[in-house]
Amino acid sequence: MMRMTPELAPPSPNFCTTPAGSVVAPNLWNIYVNRVLEINSEKVFLQAFADDLALVTAVNVRKELEINTNEALELIHLTLVELKLELSVGKCQGLAFRSSYVIRRERGKTSLTENPSSR
Repeated sequence: MMRMTPELAPPSPNFCTTPAGSVVAPNLWNIYVNRVLEINSEKVFLQAFADDLALVTAVNVRKELEINTNEALELIHLTLVELKLELSVGKCQGLAFRSSYVIRRERGKTSLTENPSSR
């Protein structure tokens, strides 16, 4: 049996990180993500799922959708820069849905109604 003493042991790097699955990791996530979730407004909605974020925008005009989404992404980027964090662009995805339904928002309520369509 060989015993390693400090003189014989190779130097090991010391990293100050939180291991995956650590009980501290969710708390750190909450501290950081709360700043990002403050971006929620009438135009955009951010929702956190575990360690992911979903950005939802809904409008009737494509150009307005593009403008609102780009403004929200810029705000997310600026907030992450303030927190000294980076967005992993390679893991980002965008989805666009088109519907004949109209989204109506009233104080705390969201409802969908179908527009009459002619063929």
